[in-house]
Amino acid sequence: MTKKGFRLVLPPYMLKYEVLSEILDMETFKDMVYKVENEDLYLIGTAEHPIAAYLRHTELLEDQLPLLFVGVSPSFRREASAGNRDMKGIFRVHQFHKVEQFVFSLPEESWKWHEELIRNAEELWQGLGLPHRVVLLCAHDMAGAPLSSTTLRFGCLPRECIGKWYHAAIVLTGSPQSLGSGFSGRT
Repeated sequence: MTKKGFRLVLPPYMLKYEVLSEILDMETFKDMVYKVENEDLYLIGTAEHPIAAYLRHTELLEDQLPLLFVGVSPSFRREASAGNRDMKGIFRVHQFHKVEQFVFSLPEESWKWHEELIRNAEELWQGLGLPHRVVLLCAHDMAGAPLSSTTLRFGCLPRECIGKWYHAAIVLTGSPQSLGSGFSGRT
């Protein structure tokens, strides 16, 4: 990914409530995140959260965009959701490592970057020689915020289940504004 211009980020594994609540709808996800007892800290569920917070309260100039990041981190999640409940302990574990692509771009370039992120993930999957399919999710499956959400799915034997290997989403509103981030005219 660094050869494609992405900046490698090893993010912090914990965020304060104030920061996390600007990224996540904490009411919706409260049963999925781990809180550190007696601290105002929460374990991250994905590298996306600290990467999004990286430019918190920052106004970027249009000429500075796009900013490309690839984050590598452990992810911590409680198994509160119904998804893959029958796969508990196989795919839905409490701690796992992920590689996340993250792009800050102009809104009019978001579709281009969305497709590029999917292409990057698919190249890796194809390089492994494993069968997969690209699935565009319906609005009901997108948890409200994304404009578009796509996953790469794979078959897992012997249960003949479908697993999610990669997820890409476009968010045009919400997180950037709630983080106090934005962009202004050219330099």
